[in-house]
Amino acid sequence: MAETIGAATAEWTGDAVEDRQQEETAEKMRQQRQQQLLAKWVSEQKVVRPELVRSIYACQALDFVGSAFRGGSVRKLVRLHQKSKATKRIDEFWSHSWQKRPYQKVLCLLFLKNGVAASLTGTLAASMVCIFMRYGFLLVRLSDDINRRGEHLGMLFLCTVTGTLVAVLTLFMWRSSTKVFLDVCCIDQVNVKNKQEGILSLGGILNSCKTLLILWDETYIERLWCVFEIAAFAHRSGKPRTAIKPTLLGKAALATYAGSSALSLLVLEMMHVKYRHVMSYVLSGSFFVTWYLGVASFRSYHYSIEILRRQLQNFRLADTKCNCCMLGHVGSDGRVLPCDREIVESCICNWFGSVEQFELFIVPLLRSTFDNELGQHTFPYIYFLVVFCPVFWTGMDLSAGHRWGSWWAFQFTGYWLGVMPATAKLGLYLSSYFCRPRRYKVCDMLLNLVIVLVMNLCFLAALQAATVLNPKGRWMNQYTKDMNLRGFLLFVAYCIPSVVMFGMPAAFRFVRSRLAGMERNSV
Repeated sequence: MAETIGAATAEWTGDAVEDRQQEETAEKMRQQRQQQLLAKWVSEQKVVRPELVRSIYACQALDFVGSAFRGGSVRKLVRLHQKSKATKRIDEFWSHSWQKRPYQKVLCLLFLKNGVAASLTGTLAASMVCIFMRYGFLLVRLSDDINRRGEHLGMLFLCTVTGTLVAVLTLFMWRSSTKVFLDVCCIDQVNVKNKQEGILSLGGILNSCKTLLILWDETYIERLWCVFEIAAFAHRSGKPRTAIKPTLLGKAALATYAGSSALSLLVLEMMHVKYRHVMSYVLSGSFFVTWYLGVASFRSYHYSIEILRRQLQNFRLADTKCNCCMLGHVGSDGRVLPCDREIVESCICNWFGSVEQFELFIVPLLRSTFDNELGQHTFPYIYFLVVFCPVFWTGMDLSAGHRWGSWWAFQFTGYWLGVMPATAKLGLYLSSYFCRPRRYKVCDMLLNLVIVLVMNLCFLAALQAATVLNPKGRWMNQYTKDMNLRGFLLFVAYCIPSVVMFGMPAAFRFVRSRLAGMERNSV
């Protein structure tokens, strides 16, 4: 009897195990079929519903200093999604990694979308103040100190201060009308069904975008979904319209702008006659501190670019990271999560034939695109004009109401258009060439100091050129008829370095592209 019961129990246990194995096999097959269907749908770059193609204005995405990038409560997520509207075409798809703190991305986007507008409005405001001062509409006195000719010697800060305040307000309040896709705003983050449909429609959404804006940091190329966005956009056209901007750009640009404003105010204070003999030393010391911080940060930036090149040399899709695999495909509620990697790899196989073919296609494309966008071309000439605008406003302050004002107008316009951009560009070249960190920290510090010293020598050379064309004290004590000519010659001399460092490389690239186009047409 006992043997019969034992045999029956063993048979029942074996049947139960077999049934469980069959259920697990059936479940795996069901999940595989589901993932295949999902991958097929995503790879066809369709949308589940047309209204899932949504956009939000860039100004709305950046409201409250980019609060959308900082997450928040369910109520906030609902409010962000309500700001987005269904559309047929999207100007930009903002592709970024969520692994880094958001403030760098926010500052970068503020500079990209509002920087030029801030510069123009600040210059317009400073120009209006300068005109009012010149024609006496502002009832202000320059200073109580006068020289032996009875002229006021003090300098007002009105143009510089007004331009700075207006520019800062514009930077944070300008209403950019660019229609962008930002996942946290344009995909419903609260309703689970809508969120799943939005993720399934990512391929179709990318197909509706004109430009892919990549906010690059060192974690970007390591994220699976970031690579998927590049792959989907590249699949649409062999040479996608892609813009890559480092997140460091905004922080560096705004720090440079703040330093320019502070140094401009220092220049106005040091222009007082009793400081005249020590002015060049104080300014050189101030530039030394400001440039040192910039050189240290940009050496780190260019070293991260070098690391990126190494990553691209050894790029493998299998090495990228995704949250579902890091969580073991188990959600917080214990539910099994589908594998994003399998879906993405299936889409890539449908688009490019195989993962290996995708890697062979995308690595050269990424390398050339990243080299063009993240190398020296990351900082075009217009960016330098934006961040060094306070130098131009200082020239307005110095020129307002003085007989020798034209000299200062020419000189500081030359600083703005020529000396400052060329000096900064030289610093970028040196920071790029000597970007690798040294073995000892003190060697890094000494290298930074050497680069800053070279940049300061360039600035001192500009001061010396002004001394040659305008002998010491002449601007204070007398006015000569050829002062306008001298000022114009100084302006031309100051602009020559920028023409060489910015204009000639651009001309060479243009000629080379034209020649390449002619060769293709001849073939």
